Amino acid sequence: AFATQMNGQASVIILGSFGSTTDVGIYNAALKISLLLALVLTAINAIAGTTISELHAKGDKKQMEIIFGKTSALGFLLALPLFLIMFIFPEFLLGIFGSEFVPGSSALMILAIGQLVNITVGPTLFILAMTGHEKALAKAVGASLVINVVLGLLIIPHLKVFGAGLSTAIAITISNIIMLILVKHYLDIWSLPFKHLGQWIKKTLGLAKL
Repeated sequence: AFATQMNGQASVIILGSFGSTTDVGIYNAALKISLLLALVLTAINAIAGTTISELHAKGDKKQMEIIFGKTSALGFLLALPLFLIMFIFPEFLLGIFGSEFVPGSSALMILAIGQLVNITVGPTLFILAMTGHEKALAKAVGASLVINVVLGLLIIPHLKVFGAGLSTAIAITISNIIMLILVKHYLDIWSLPFKHLGQWIKKTLGLAKL
């Protein structure tokens, strides 16, 4: 829990050490906007949490993989419009706080990419937590924090606000890749959404033809 919370604040602390209070304010605004995407994953986790433990207790791996894939696909579809708004109109969103926040646009774009990756891999954190692999989960989150801090110390002094966003986005991406691999290793299933997204697209196109 400490590592998870610090992952969101490590870049802020490092930026505060090497940058100005203005930089910190700009980055905080970009970070808070990007975290709106994380609300989608929170909602998906709330739905999938109890189902994960129930299916794991039954040993139903096939149904687990279907549920994980569908929840990941649903999360991706729900998050995509919001991601596109953040990625295409970052200046407008940050401009709501004031024109002085607009320089954080690049940071918002890269943070949004990191959060989209977080959503796309699915509820891997919940999967590991609800299937008795808390120690592996803790190591993955801890590794993400270490990566975030190291990258932050290397990048932020030179790139300031954008560097803070870049180090956080890279750490989020690496952490999710690690957890995705751990889910495959321990449960022999993938939580990626692409199979179900493809099926939904085919069904939609089929209905369109009719």
